[in-house]
Amino acid sequence: ISREQAQAALQKFLRSSAAIAGSAAREAQLSEVTLVHLPFWAAWGKVLGWVFGEKAVGSGDSRRLEPREMRVMEEMSWNGAACDVGEFGVTAISLQGRSLEAFNPDALHRSGLVFEPMGSPDEAWRSASTDFEQRVSQQAGLNRVAQRFIRVLRPRLGVVYYPLWVLRYLYRGRSFQVAVDGFSGEVLYGKAPGNVLYRAAALVGGMAA
Repeated sequence: ISREQAQAALQKFLRSSAAIAGSAAREAQLSEVTLVHLPFWAAWGKVLGWVFGEKAVGSGDSRRLEPREMRVMEEMSWNGAACDVGEFGVTAISLQGRSLEAFNPDALHRSGLVFEPMGSPDEAWRSASTDFEQRVSQQAGLNRVAQRFIRVLRPRLGVVYYPLWVLRYLYRGRSFQVAVDGFSGEVLYGKAPGNVLYRAAALVGGMAA
């Protein structure tokens, strides 16, 4: 998305909730707009899983555990930040439906600020494998798991540089920041001044409840 679309997303965010100060969209002064490319470790593969255990069946006095053998077969993907993203508040992104282009460092550096990846591929793959195993177990839906075997066919691991628009703005002398997805225009992380009346009403309502 363009710079102008990112600024429009900021305005929409500032009007999106009663918890945000009503005058924020009107009084916010944009101080900085930067396009950054953050690296994310990404893994893909066809996951085959066999889970052996027990499934609860029946109800009441007739409730019992029966042995089950479940098989899961699915194309899975995982991604996680490959640098310190604490400043941006975005630890993972969606690659669903995103077209990938070949890495071109010169083009990236010309378009915005590029962060270098950190960590090791082995550590990233271990995190991906753990995520795949957890998803297989959830899909199996067993109450008790005795054994679990996971295989990943055609595994791929890479680094994906993802675009984010980072917008900083001032509101009554205070600075705030918003991170906008450079592909979809969605606000992934943002801070805004609070609505004092809304907070007071929520506090009174909570105490009354």
